[in-house]
Amino acid sequence: MTEDTGQKPGAKKGRGGRPRAAPGELRGPGVGVRLNDPEREIIEAKAAAVGLTPAEFLRAVGLDYEVPRAVPEVNREVYEELARMAANLNRIVTLINSGQDVGIGENIALEMLESVHALRRELVGVSEQKKGRVYSQK
Repeated sequence: MTEDTGQKPGAKKGRGGRPRAAPGELRGPGVGVRLNDPEREIIEAKAAAVGLTPAEFLRAVGLDYEVPRAVPEVNREVYEELARMAANLNRIVTLINSGQDVGIGENIALEMLESVHALRRELVGVSEQKKGRVYSQK
């Protein structure tokens, strides 16, 4: 019994694994840096605090990228609470858009929603919505 793979007979099987990077994005040899234990621990701690690996952290600092700042735990908790408030405001806007009377106007609800989003961004140190890399070049 043969299994149908969906390929033409005699066709080469595709290579699995990670796709190749574009020529400009390929990285060559690394830079070896010798550290003593306290230095390594400091770099690892700083990298972990901003959600980067030590290599990403050193690359970002060395290339003058903007490294995300560490977010205090209290800000994370408030951020999560604001996420719930934003979800509720989204539901209110949806109800308003469907023609239901919820007691407030659409403009007020949208202003409140944008205020909640702005406050959430401020809590984590982002001045505006960013997409893409964790760190960006200054």
